[in-house]
Amino acid sequence: MNCETDFVARNENFQALVADITNVALQRRISIFEQSLKLNAFGEGSAVYLREVMPEHKLRNSRFSEYTNETVGDAIVKVIGKLGENVKIGKVVTITTEKDSVTGCYVHGPFTANVNNCMLGKFGTVVTIKPTVGNRGGELMGLARQLSKHITGMNPRVVSADVGSDSVTNKTETTDVLVEQEFLMDNSITVGDLLEKEQATVVDFVRFECGGLQ
Repeated sequence: MNCETDFVARNENFQALVADITNVALQRRISIFEQSLKLNAFGEGSAVYLREVMPEHKLRNSRFSEYTNETVGDAIVKVIGKLGENVKIGKVVTITTEKDSVTGCYVHGPFTANVNNCMLGKFGTVVTIKPTVGNRGGELMGLARQLSKHITGMNPRVVSADVGSDSVTNKTETTDVLVEQEFLMDNSITVGDLLEKEQATVVDFVRFECGGLQ
């Protein structure tokens, strides 16, 4: 979510609004996911992965709970009235992943905060990784956070030159490929080297960078 000034970015009303709207997006995704499981009669061990870009209008029309008629759009208008400054939803992405995968996140910037378990910052990344050997999800949380920090700083465009990377056509463009980048915390190895050592693979990542209102 974007606002217009540093003053509002630090304001507790704005930060609480961001956290509340994030929770609405999460609960909406959980509801859709659970409905899909029922409709498709997936088994307990089914592998499910999906990245969903949530349309702004659907989120704005979502209610905060079944016990209130207040929508996200209503709450945004209230906060704009309190702060006297425009506030806008920029981008909403949710990720559902397999049970043996883990999701890590990292935020960075001058306004980092944790409000009701929602991490806020100027830059942020969510990354999902999967073990290539065994079911070691719990052991990979530290690696997921490290990779989130790397992606936030190095801004890759794709995971590898083999997956979703039609734009990677020559050597000069490999700097945009995650697995070929030097690892931010240890430039003696690449991200690919690190993943091979840790016996894991990156399923997907989403990097956010807040900008001005558009």
